[in-house]
This record gives sequence, structure tokens and C-alpha cells, in this order.
Amino acid sequence: MLIKNGDTVLFFGDSITDYYRWNWRHLDHSGFGYYMQTTSLINANHPELDVKFCNRGHAGYSTKNLLEHVYDECIDLKPDLVVIFIGVNDSIKRYNGDDIYVSPEEFKDNYMAVISAIKENLPETKIIMVEPFSLPNEPRGIREDLNEKITMVREVAREADVEALIPLDGIMNAAFAEKEDETFWATDGVHPTHAGNALITKHIYKAIMGEEAVPCL
Repeated sequence: MLIKNGDTVLFFGDSITDYYRWNWRHLDHSGFGYYMQTTSLINANHPELDVKFCNRGHAGYSTKNLLEHVYDECIDLKPDLVVIFIGVNDSIKRYNGDDIYVSPEEFKDNYMAVISAIKENLPETKIIMVEPFSLPNEPRGIREDLNEKITMVREVAREADVEALIPLDGIMNAAFAEKEDETFWATDGVHPTHAGNALITKHIYKAIMGEEAVPCL
């Protein structure tokens, strides 16, 4: 198990982590996504653990934004475990009219700098990384670019020797192959539905609880 009584667990990422929490004008509102489901599951199964959970997901965040805010939104909170779920916006921004190209090298440098800052300032803090994903119904055609980013995520996880990497792209696409319904897992190919969030929750929960080995591929 990667957490113990009294720990602080931070979820750091983009809109998939945010999932409408800002509509409530409250910094630590849970939102309605995998963060809410994961923290609820931990509390329900381990009520003996007094764990503080923090959601610092922001719609539109990229690896550059995470790096810009790694101190005020991560390190300053002194988390004992950080779950990082980032990357799809580094690809989407290239295709949605922003015309911002983030090279694989820049992406890796940003991500590695985030991990390095956490490790240097909080050497006892554990880290779980979650791969970005897209499904075949994603309309902008980010697949080729995202593949490069996913390769970089795996390199960062391996080189930084984090506690776990969730290979979410493969998990989500395998689920889509079993049930090819565009409204079931992620209606736009990147933002998960309740079922999609539950699938994400399942694997993050197992990684936190140590119920399955999650290799850094």
C-alpha cells in the first residue's frame, strides 16, 4: 500500500482530474470524475485511514502548466503521494486551432522537470503516473502525436523510477474494443464518462493499494 494513516494524497493534472470541480468555487471540491470515485473508494474500504486528498486538476493544463505550478500546487502542499495524469492537451493544442506544437523532446523535458522538482524537494514522496489516452472516436486526429507523447511518458516513468505507471491508453482502448459505443467510455474520445472514470479509478486504486504490480514500461 502506498498510503498510510495521516498522509496527504495529491491528484495533479488537467480537465480529466478537474472534472467540473471549479464550478463550485471551492478549491478542494471533488468534481465528478475519477478523483471523486477514487477517494470515495479509498475512504469506504479503509475508513481507519485518516487521509487528506487534494484535487489540483485544471481544465486545459499541459505539461508546461504543471511545471509552472509544481511549487504552489504540489510541493507547497507537501503530499506523501502524487498521482499525475497529464499529456493529452500537449497533443490537442496542435489540432484545435491553437497551432501549438510540443515536440516529444520538449514534452519529456517538461514532465521530467516536474518529477525532478518533486523528488528534489520531497524525497520521500511517492509518485504514480497515468498515461494520457485517446479513443478511436476522438475527432481531431491526435493519435499519431499522442503516441509520441505516450512513449515519452513511459521513458520518464522508467528513468525517474516512479512507484507506478498506469498504462491507461492500452486499458481504455482494450475496453473500447470490447464495447464500441462512442457514448460509453469517453464521448469525445478523451474525456471519460462515468463508466470511463470508473475504469480509471479501478486501476489507480489498485496501484495505490498495491493490489497489482504496475510496471514502468
